[in-house]
Amino acid sequence: MNQWNISLCILVLFYLCSHIGLADQNGNVSSGILKIGAIYNLNGSQATLDVPSSQGALIAERIITKKGGINGVLVDVIMRDGASDPETIGKEAEDLIVNESVSVLIGLSDTDMVLPAAKVAASHHVPIITSGASSPRLPKEMPGYLYLTCFSDNAQGSLAAEYAYKNLSYHSVSVIYDADMQYTTLLAQYFSERFKELGGEVIATISLNTKTDLSSLLTTLSSRDQPDFYYLAFGPEDAPAVVRQVHSGTTATPIFGGDSYDTKNLTDAVLDTNGDVYYTTHAWFGEHNLSLEVQDFITEYRIEYGTDPTPFAGLGYDTVMIVANAAGYIQSGADIREGIDQVHEYQGVTGTISYENGSTVPKKSVHLMFADGQNLTQVENRVPERVPNP
Repeated sequence: MNQWNISLCILVLFYLCSHIGLADQNGNVSSGILKIGAIYNLNGSQATLDVPSSQGALIAERIITKKGGINGVLVDVIMRDGASDPETIGKEAEDLIVNESVSVLIGLSDTDMVLPAAKVAASHHVPIITSGASSPRLPKEMPGYLYLTCFSDNAQGSLAAEYAYKNLSYHSVSVIYDADMQYTTLLAQYFSERFKELGGEVIATISLNTKTDLSSLLTTLSSRDQPDFYYLAFGPEDAPAVVRQVHSGTTATPIFGGDSYDTKNLTDAVLDTNGDVYYTTHAWFGEHNLSLEVQDFITEYRIEYGTDPTPFAGLGYDTVMIVANAAGYIQSGADIREGIDQVHEYQGVTGTISYENGSTVPKKSVHLMFADGQNLTQVENRVPERVPNP
């Protein structure tokens, strides 16, 4: 073997030793490339949220690679489609852990969708960080294994209630929610609790399933006292149609909603009806107050996908960055959860993220957006004054 071949072999051996570090069967991290299993619903009812989030995760991988790693750690994001089907999600989680030997699972933007993956992850002692499922009850389902990147529903429900009551002087509301989703059920509950605590009146609380015809509901509502506004808690697939029906009738009553409203379909619905809609969300990528990291993220996202990122894209990005930073905080062979627990004041594109006092739900500010049929503006960005218990 000549000297060139020997040198080449040495270089290859060095690369393999330093860059192909994988998790062991207990989820402990060695060195080099961190394998991240990402499950997103790239098709089906959750795709409007999960596709941008998956793209944000891949942008994080791209930026980390350009930087040569974070604290010496590179990432390999292995993407799978959950197809908005809990059974498929569970199978993909099992395959990623057993056959791909990932150190951590990430992804998903809905409470009912993340639970099948979380159960599989916990059974294998592998942590999962959901980028967008916002139920504060999730960590109790899988103690010590399930983390959130996003704020929780009791936080966004509280911020909406506080702004409506204190800033807009809205003192009465009718609450309508999709009873088939845990996310919408809990969001309506947290909002109502905080609104009543402030002194507001909930005139009506109406649960629906997504097959219910809203036209009959509007007749029912018109026979009651007219509220100052509606709080409508629906998933991303149904929210645009709900907004259209409510504002295409005789009423122009303002609507409040949650982060599932943050889709292009919802924006189109507001433009079509020209009604006032407020909704809480995770980030605002306007031109003001942009950090260097946010600017880099937007630039890379535009180059790769030809459009501006959504807040859910930001959540996917931040989730990968949290995992990469966590891996850099621990020694080779340690459980990656030790690193996640050390994440403190990470300046992400969706806000400052810290896991404090053993909590796996970060304390984050909530953005409140206003759409009036002409413009979309941010009207609030803060941590709510008080948050109901989960």
